[in-house]
Amino acid sequence: MERMRMSGNHKFFSPIDIHKLIFRIGEVSKICNVSPRQLRYWDQKGFIKSSRHDESSSRVYDFINLVRIGLIKSYLDQGYTLKAAVEHTDNKQETMRNIHRFLDHTVYGVKNTNGHTMINLGYFDKEKTSYLYGYLDDNNDTVYKVVPVDKKLD
Repeated sequence: MERMRMSGNHKFFSPIDIHKLIFRIGEVSKICNVSPRQLRYWDQKGFIKSSRHDESSSRVYDFINLVRIGLIKSYLDQGYTLKAAVEHTDNKQETMRNIHRFLDHTVYGVKNTNGHTMINLGYFDKEKTSYLYGYLDDNNDTVYKVVPVDKKLD
């Protein structure tokens, strides 16, 4: 197996810049089933952040805010107050950022072997003699496999 550089600072999960995905207020309203009036109110209160070139232009939202709006709406639909929905959304987004940061520093590649998508989770040991792979088996149970760096994954 070819040795992989394990710097812990790669961009495996960043094929596009999600911050460049922009949605108009009407699109966000339809996608998230939240009225434009509600969106303007949440924006005014600082719960979400729109971008506008000037006061006369339409509000637009990036992907992060689109997800945020969807989460707030989901919590409201579950019966939470707006304040509680925003707090839960803040916590959920922080958890998602931490998971993304962890995976961005942990996943070093993906290989399909024997019908399974094997995820290279980096070196298994300090001596860097083995890789740790993880995958889901046919029952969706998590399986780990340690493979010496000089052996082929099978």
